[in-house]
Amino acid sequence: MVKGLPALKELDENCADCLVGKQHRDAIPKQAMWRASLKLELVHSDICGPIN
Repeated sequence: MVKGLPALKELDENCADCLVGKQHRDAIPKQAMWRASLKLELVHSDICGPIN
């Protein structure tokens, strides 16, 4: 705790907007639907660069 700041109580409830905005992660499939058969047939790259 920081000296001089009041203690905040933690709420157990979430607002509707918070619940809608929460992200979820889908399960990773056990078998890929498509797989590259040649070298450099599929290339992933970051073309956006740093965002400020």
